[in-house]
Amino acid sequence: MLDDYEIAPSLIYPAHVERSEQLMREAVELVARGSYVDLDTVAQDLPEWLRFYLDHGGDPARLTVSSDASINSPQTLFAQIRSCVLEHGFPLAQTLSHVTANTAAVLRLDHKGRLEVGRDADLLVLRKDTLEIKDVIAGGRRLVRDGELAFSENFLAESNRRIRLEGKQQD
Repeated sequence: MLDDYEIAPSLIYPAHVERSEQLMREAVELVARGSYVDLDTVAQDLPEWLRFYLDHGGDPARLTVSSDASINSPQTLFAQIRSCVLEHGFPLAQTLSHVTANTAAVLRLDHKGRLEVGRDADLLVLRKDTLEIKDVIAGGRRLVRDGELAFSENFLAESNRRIRLEGKQQD
């Protein structure tokens, strides 16, 4: 498409590029031309594909990582990010950028992705040694304090509704 049509590379944003080595090589080529690409965490093999991408010259600033949430819990995404840093030695700042600054950039969410003046101050505080979630502040509200949910929705105060989510437990 880029060769045959006048399409800006930044408008092409393929996902699931970790399905094969050939797709990953093509993803690295697209990134070199100005596209972003996305890896998902469905197969829970993010560290391996991230290493492949970087070893083959992929630009870390043009890579995003997602959960493919229709299949996996966001917890899987978080666990894979932690694994990249804690078990595989990837730098924390670079690894987090794949789910923060890079994602905000490709989606053109100019008010998200970085802690800077004029941007939303959504904040995730992690424990240094384990990267467990300690605190979450988003939209001006503290959502998690010391690892525990710190709010409840007002509409639930007088409701008899019970909210329960179930899924297959991951080891």
